[in-house]
This record gives sequence, C-alpha cells and structure tokens, in this order.
Amino acid sequence: MPSDTSRVLIALLALGGAPGVCPASEGAPDELLPMYLSAGELLNNCAASSLTSLGRERRRFCAGFISGVEESMRLAQERGHDADADAMCPPSKVSARQLAESYARYANQNREELNRPAAEVVAKALRHTYPCR
Repeated sequence: MPSDTSRVLIALLALGGAPGVCPASEGAPDELLPMYLSAGELLNNCAASSLTSLGRERRRFCAGFISGVEESMRLAQERGHDADADAMCPPSKVSARQLAESYARYANQNREELNRPAAEVVAKALRHTYPCR
C-alpha cells in the first residue's frame, strides 16, 4: 500500500503539477514533457548544458520537477500525512537550483536507482540531503 507521500506525489504528477512545467502545447517537444520519467532521465535533464536554449529548458524542467516533489512532501508533512521517517527539512530559503543540485549529487552516488521512477528517487534524495534533526 503506498504511503501518504507516495499518494501525494502520484496525484501531483498525474495532474502535471510540477512548477514551471506547462501541459504540452502544439509544437512542444514530447521528450521535454514525458508521461513517465525515470530518475536517470531526470538526471540527464539536470545535467544538460546551460550553453544552449534546449539545455537551459531541460535544467528548468529538472528544477521545477524537483521543486514540485519537495512542495508535495512539505505539504504532506504539514498536514500530518507523512511519517517522521519520511520527513525532510530543507532550509527555508533553499532554491530550486539547490534542490536540483542535491538531487544530482544523490543520483550520481546511487546510480543503481536510476531506473526507478524519478519522483521516488527525488523524495529519497531530499530525505537524505535534508534530514530532520
């Protein structure tokens, strides 16, 4: 049975609720707005070159996706739907780019998880990087 955090993340992703990500419109490349995203594919977006417009767009997608997962986790915690073991406590002024960088570090150190769903690995990375004390 999925945890409350998993249900919130699934609902957010099903609604396309990652901040900075708009539903696909005419002319939008399908590869930028996938229906299913693995942790490895997200890592590729996070590591895209900032020297090209496509690379910058992929990096914004990465940061928005991770921010959406972080916000879902935070809301679940605030509403008491998350067990203490699943809690994460990022600093109040953490940026989307900092969240993306922490995910990239975690994903590179845990490459065996790259075939898992991106939201699942992002949640693990955030709990690992920002544990509650």
